[in-house]
Amino acid sequence: MNSTSTESTLPHACELMTSQVRDERVPLQYDPQFREYSILLTFPPGDSIRVAQGITYCPWCGEKLPADLRDQIFDDLERDLGGEPDDYFEALRLAPKKYHSDLWWRGRYDWDGNLIAGPGD
Repeated sequence: MNSTSTESTLPHACELMTSQVRDERVPLQYDPQFREYSILLTFPPGDSIRVAQGITYCPWCGEKLPADLRDQIFDDLERDLGGEPDDYFEALRLAPKKYHSDLWWRGRYDWDGNLIAGPGD
């Protein structure tokens, strides 16, 4: 799976999206940590510069994808660290293990990114 998780359940799982994310030949990625889908681009083609372009709609069925939770994870880190870190990505790297997968958000946020359960609920 073009994913950074061992989680096999995708938040959007139409048949084509699921098969494409799991096909290593397709430049489509799902990152469960941020709950975001991206198309991977390489510049120039064949070079080592890689960029992930986020997508908000399924390219196959047209359904709106769940909102990414990038802002929410950093809000949670600020709360857990007791303030705003100097370097968010360094703080994320050093954060508790739950933040390294989808464990921190599953059951807490709806598909629009709204909080439905507080920390520890």
